Amino acid sequence: MIEASLMDFKDKIRKLYIPEKVHYIGVDAYEGEEGLEVRYWFFSYETRDVVMVRVSVKHGERVPSISDIVKPAFMGEWEIADLFGIEIEGRVENFFLSPDSPRAPLLNKKKSEDQAGREMGEK
Repeated sequence: MIEASLMDFKDKIRKLYIPEKVHYIGVDAYEGEEGLEVRYWFFSYETRDVVMVRVSVKHGERVPSISDIVKPAFMGEWEIADLFGIEIEGRVENFFLSPDSPRAPLLNKKKSEDQAGREMGEK
């Protein structure tokens, strides 16, 4: 696993992702106690290992897209944006959900409100 921040995760993916040596599997999101994680998954042909690049995201933070590095990543990024309410740069709103669908249906609203309240108290 590779831990990354919003500031450096694209650099880490750029170093990792060599199409002839590494396969992009996909992206998912996980809502934990401390907020959301965006997790990019890769497979190394050389080592036969699955590698995860994990980025912690606070409520309302904007996540840069990696689709300029990994072309097919936009599909998964747009999906987690719709389903978890994560702000992904360059995404199309309501790509997977209709405009009248609930916003961020997979997001635990109570956890998100509690986290947003804690973050406001930190400022």
